[in-house]
Amino acid sequence: MTEVISLFLVLAIQILSSIQQPPERVRVSFGFMWEKTEGSTYELSHVPISPQVGSFQGRKVTAENKIFGIDFELKDAIPEVEALKLLKEIYHWFGITDEQIPYVDSISVPERVDRARYV
Repeated sequence: MTEVISLFLVLAIQILSSIQQPPERVRVSFGFMWEKTEGSTYELSHVPISPQVGSFQGRKVTAENKIFGIDFELKDAIPEVEALKLLKEIYHWFGITDEQIPYVDSISVPERVDRARYV
């Protein structure tokens, strides 16, 4: 999920910045839509996933449709920074704290997704 959101923001920012009259502000949304079955829950990991693990070992939430969104100024947007803002919204919904979100470069200012860690 981190890679998809991060790379999507790279692409979206490049495309929107290159149009003749780019917007000043942008809103990016990410949603979960579930096939509802009684008692279904879903989980999101707070650690990088290893193929050997076999389970996400994350925090569970009930199956419900949910949309997350962020707004940002396009002119000086850094895709990895905006990606982390959106990922925080998602991880918080699963009850995972900022410190537990994987693939984060917390040394950089501002904090951002560290693309080198999942490539």
